[in-house]
Amino acid sequence: MIMTLDGHIADAKGRCQWGSSEDRRRMDILRSRADAVLVTRATIEKDNPLLVDRRNLYKNRQPKPVIVIKDTTKSLKLDCHVFHKPHPPGIVASPSNEENLYLPPGWERVCYQNMTDLAKKLAEKKLYKLLVEGGPTLNSLFLKEDLVNEIRLTLSPLVFAQKNPRGLFEPIENLPPKRFFLKSAERRKDELFLRYLKRARNGKPPLG
Repeated sequence: MIMTLDGHIADAKGRCQWGSSEDRRRMDILRSRADAVLVTRATIEKDNPLLVDRRNLYKNRQPKPVIVIKDTTKSLKLDCHVFHKPHPPGIVASPSNEENLYLPPGWERVCYQNMTDLAKKLAEKKLYKLLVEGGPTLNSLFLKEDLVNEIRLTLSPLVFAQKNPRGLFEPIENLPPKRFFLKSAERRKDELFLRYLKRARNGKPPLG
C-alpha cells in the first residue's frame, strides 16, 4: 500500500492513485508472484482497476494469478475492467449462499465464514500466496485473524493535512500488538519502499 507522510492511504474522495511509476512497477511484480489477488467489491466498482499484466511478467507463468472479489452478495457490474479480456476468469467470494447472485461467464463462487475459512478454501484450490489489495477494513480482518505475514508499504512524499486520516488498519478492540520485522528499506527518488515480515512467536525475526 502507499501512504502519505501524515498517515493517509486515500485522499478526501477515497482515491489512492498518486503512486509513481516505480510504485506501480513494484505492484506489478508483487501481483506476478502471487497465486491470487484479493480485492473487494467496493474497489472493483469504485476504482475499476486494471489488474492486468502491464509489463508482460506472466508470459512464462501458468496459471496466472487468480482475481478474487470479496464480499459479494449482489450481482456485480459487468462493465468493470476485471470481467473483460485480458483478465482471466476469477473467483467471487461471498459470505452467504445467495442463489440470485449472477456470476460472469467462466467465474466461480466460493462461500466463506471468515478470513481463515476463505484462506483455507483458496488453499484447497492451490492458491496459497494471497496478495491483499484492500483498504483498512479488509486489512484489519486479516490482521485480527493473524493472517498477515508481510506488509509492503510505499511512503509517499505527500502531506494531506486532513481530519481523521485512514491508516493501514481500522481499530480492533482488545487486539494484542502485532510485531513486524523490517526486512528492507529502499529509496527511489523521494519515495521509500518498506518491506516488513511478521516476527516469529518467539519474537525473533523470520528467516525468509
